[in-house]
Amino acid sequence: MASVLTSDSSGAHHNKSNITVRSFLAGLLVWAMNISIQPMQVGIRALVVDSCPPQQQVQATSYVSAITAVGSILGYTLGFIDLPRLFPWLGKTQYQCVFFIASLVLMVTVATTCFVIQEKSLTLRSEEEDESMGIVAVFKQVLVSVRLMPKSMMSVCKVQFCSWLGWFPFLFYITT
Repeated sequence: MASVLTSDSSGAHHNKSNITVRSFLAGLLVWAMNISIQPMQVGIRALVVDSCPPQQQVQATSYVSAITAVGSILGYTLGFIDLPRLFPWLGKTQYQCVFFIASLVLMVTVATTCFVIQEKSLTLRSEEEDESMGIVAVFKQVLVSVRLMPKSMMSVCKVQFCSWLGWFPFLFYITT
């Protein structure tokens, strides 16, 4: 009887540590995924500035925000639909189905954007300057730009960064 209790308690400890590792890894990977989405979002915002005349940029930005909000609502709504039962060919779990749909929507929208937006060439530096800039020079340039940034813009950046850090745990822990 003592050996059964010992194996149960060590098995429970092993199971608890396994769950802790899985939870930590899941949180870390969701955080990494969230960070990897940022270049896409920055690119979309840059497209508005690069592709729209100044008098249309406010309206274009509002369209981007509205479409992003609708996409978020639809994405969260997918989580409440039993997708594996409705579409078994998408995947065996809810996560697989939502991931497949989100990936498909992302591919279609990015492809549409690539075909619709016309690229404009803007050269501020010569090609020799671009090639000679190493990774250290790029980081130095970013740090100099941050130091020379106006205080009002720096305040906006700090608020945006802190709000992103505060909003992420809410979005992560609100789901099951």
